[in-house]
Amino acid sequence: MEDILNNSNTRILKLNGTDLEQLNNDELFNFVMEMNTSIMELNPNCFYRMVYFEDETYMSSNDENVNDFFHGTDVTSSMYCSHLFDLEDIYTNDPVKDNYAFINNKVFKFIRIVEMKSTMLNELSNLGDYFINFKRISDSVAKGKLEMGRSQHTSSFSEKSRDIVGESSYHANEQMLEDVVHGKQALFSVECSLIISGESIDEVNTKIKSIIPECTRRGFKIILETVGIDYALENIAIAEKEPAWINSFPVNSKLLINLLPLHLDKLYPEGMRFYSQSGKGIFYDIFDNQNINYNVIVAGPSGSGKSFTIGAICYFQFMNNVKIINIERGDSMGKLGKLTGGVDLLTRFNPMMFKNTTFLKEFILSSIPEAEITKKEKGRLHFAIEEIDLSNINTFEILLDELDHFINDIKYYFFGILPYLSDEIFEFQDFSHVNIESLPEDVIAPFIIFVMEYVENLKGRRVLFLDEVHFLLKKNPEFVEQKFREARKKDMGIMAATHDFDEFIKSEVGKIIENCANTKILFNQACSVNEQLNSFDVENIKRCKTRIGEYSEFYLKTENFNKIVRYFSNPREYEVLTTNPLDNQRMDKFFEGRSDYFSFTETLDRWVEYKYAH
Repeated sequence: MEDILNNSNTRILKLNGTDLEQLNNDELFNFVMEMNTSIMELNPNCFYRMVYFEDETYMSSNDENVNDFFHGTDVTSSMYCSHLFDLEDIYTNDPVKDNYAFINNKVFKFIRIVEMKSTMLNELSNLGDYFINFKRISDSVAKGKLEMGRSQHTSSFSEKSRDIVGESSYHANEQMLEDVVHGKQALFSVECSLIISGESIDEVNTKIKSIIPECTRRGFKIILETVGIDYALENIAIAEKEPAWINSFPVNSKLLINLLPLHLDKLYPEGMRFYSQSGKGIFYDIFDNQNINYNVIVAGPSGSGKSFTIGAICYFQFMNNVKIINIERGDSMGKLGKLTGGVDLLTRFNPMMFKNTTFLKEFILSSIPEAEITKKEKGRLHFAIEEIDLSNINTFEILLDELDHFINDIKYYFFGILPYLSDEIFEFQDFSHVNIESLPEDVIAPFIIFVMEYVENLKGRRVLFLDEVHFLLKKNPEFVEQKFREARKKDMGIMAATHDFDEFIKSEVGKIIENCANTKILFNQACSVNEQLNSFDVENIKRCKTRIGEYSEFYLKTENFNKIVRYFSNPREYEVLTTNPLDNQRMDKFFEGRSDYFSFTETLDRWVEYKYAH
């Protein structure tokens, strides 16, 4: 044992992996061709082993140049699958009993693959965990094996009744022999077993029952391991031990590429947990330093899961000490506001909280039709606000009286907005929300300008969410662009939601926001190829399919990533964030009479407990 572990000729790597789902057809073709070239150059005197377990891939080899072919980070023997095994425990106590292995309070079983004719790229890792040993057969030996295989099937052509299988095998050996002779492919010896693990024997057996039909459907010949369990354990527990090749079968280099766990789902190193389509956990972080800004466009029609996902992102950020300001037409985040103790900004709409002259000028201009104010009058307004001593003005009506000395009758533009203004100076809140559905249209533009200034004066990291942004930001395009461009400097992210991405980017404000947004979250919709989206993006957007009540699925596109991802909620999150009318009606009925005696949080927890117990 010590001799094996002290084998200094073995290199151990934790592989970096490539997210193959983020490659378009040309990139994927180039990846496979480059990998084929690399593995054909592997040393036939060396062994190579990969262990794929719980979304991580470790590799061991006695080829000192292995990192030239499979890029990864060198790790020590003690780090190799360390979350799986305790070597001392394995060799001190025999872990194998009744054809199962019992290690670290987990049960293991192995399904050995003894033959396969073909498989898709990354197909094995979609079945679960596994290990694979491989070794290149030298060209001279490979030619001999292929010649022999071809000769064995020559008689198929001379029989009175054609042997279709034999003829097919003959042609396959002949084609492979030709590829080896011309350096297009290489032949490998391979050992491969699926690793089935669980908390109990019953759990493992249940998994086996579901995996065996999947193997059969793919044309794999398999054996449920019994006497070979010890050998399988050694392969995944001891990086330095060379395979015995007692269970090997031949495969060509193209098939080997499809067998290797080269794919790794990738987004951010940490953050909010999303999932790949194959169910692998990945992370998304608005505020990751690699993002050129923290702004996000979210686009999708009603029923696509858009509102639900936005609410989930806002809730995650709030729970991580990020302040949230939510402006929407409707009340999709109303329950979240109650859960977080949020404040309604409409009840405290006081522009004179802020004595910023640029803000006040934009606030005033947003209420005056563009056709009714000249460039000269804009200059006069700017001069007037700079001249007025704002320190003693605490209400907007007083400011209008002062401005009337410079611009005659300006106050009449604000007849509709004055009833919505407050004189109150209030403390900033961690969660603020507004349903602007009841606001007159001429009040919306100045209110949004007020919100933008309110957000800038918050301390710490924050996210501003603007629903139906094409409607909210029709005015003051230069001011809007400035706020989006400066958001990252102020440790702020702005999420802008719309129904239709194609229509959105045709508008002036849409073009501005798209140019200032690092991230696009796009739900299933009809999109066209344009400067923002290529054919690969458009095809992936069409593939997104949200399952209401189970998960939302969308296409996440950033400067560095482009991937279909899913978000799964727990029952409590679902009840807080769902906009499903029937679910909300049932919840409202449960809340009737209880909200007088219990807090929203207490009633919510009782509702979740009741609903999911029945």
